[in-house]
Amino acid sequence: MSGSRAHDRRVPRSSVSLLGTLLSALPLAHVLTSGRGYALAALEVAPPALLLLGVVAYGLHVGRHGRDTVATVATACAVGALAGGVVSGWVLGLTALGGVPRPDPLFDVSATVALGAALGTAGGSYAARLRARTAELAAANERLDEFAGVVSHDLRNPLTVAEGRVELARETGDVSHLDAAHRALDRIESIVDASLELARTGADAGDREPVAVGAVARAAADTVSTATVAVDAAELTLDADRERLRTLFENCFRNSVEHGGVDAPAIDVGVLGDADDPDGFFVADDGRGVPEPEREDVFARGYSTADGGTGLGLAVVGGVAESHGWTPSVVESDAGGARFEFRVE
Repeated sequence: MSGSRAHDRRVPRSSVSLLGTLLSALPLAHVLTSGRGYALAALEVAPPALLLLGVVAYGLHVGRHGRDTVATVATACAVGALAGGVVSGWVLGLTALGGVPRPDPLFDVSATVALGAALGTAGGSYAARLRARTAELAAANERLDEFAGVVSHDLRNPLTVAEGRVELARETGDVSHLDAAHRALDRIESIVDASLELARTGADAGDREPVAVGAVARAAADTVSTATVAVDAAELTLDADRERLRTLFENCFRNSVEHGGVDAPAIDVGVLGDADDPDGFFVADDGRGVPEPEREDVFARGYSTADGGTGLGLAVVGGVAESHGWTPSVVESDAGGARFEFRVE
């Protein structure tokens, strides 16, 4: 448990309102003890009483925010009230020593304490908003860095395919290679568009529709030229974001090619559980697999099984799965390689 969370639980959400209510006892005491009549005394303390009423009202509002914000505002309010009390006590002490005591010290204390509490509340509110905004900007910068890394990683494969096909067309004169290059370039455009949309909308999956998982897997296999991909998931249909599901498959396939330890891996895509009541789908290869102690970390950003790896591919896979509410995991495949399973809740 972090210290901030423990601190959160110790701070009631009504702290600011309670503090304002307690401080309101000072103007009330002035009304009851001034001896000049309740109406006149109430009129005298109306400004500080209104300030404290504002503190109470703002406390009700800020109580709907996180306890961190409440703690910041309540602390600033208390410090402001204490400062007001110290100032009024200092002034009252000086006047008393000078032989000219103030006629109504309780009124002076009420006014300065109320002003200090109001100023403290305003300052605390500003500090809390500034801290929240700073945290938002830090999170946005982190997402931007991740976005740049993910986009550059996902573009690498179709760029390689396009470059290779254009080179083959140049060498052989077979223009059919240009069609494959064109498809790869179209895929690059789709990746950029989807990534920009993801950056705008956050981590949640986009518009979902019934998607044939097998068809998406076969389309993703077109971008992997050095692997054999067998798809046996024709009967599986899921509500999914088609483009992000394709990104999941592409990164799984690329992981098998780049980190599987074999030149031309055999990759299988299939259904988990019974065909009539599937639990999800899997992607399996015949490579060197993932060591069991590392399997819990395999979808963490920065994890890589190879020196110099970006640690982005499987992080993207895990992110896509979790954005759909699926549970990703990795086990050993029947061929001794890696088997990535995605269970649909």
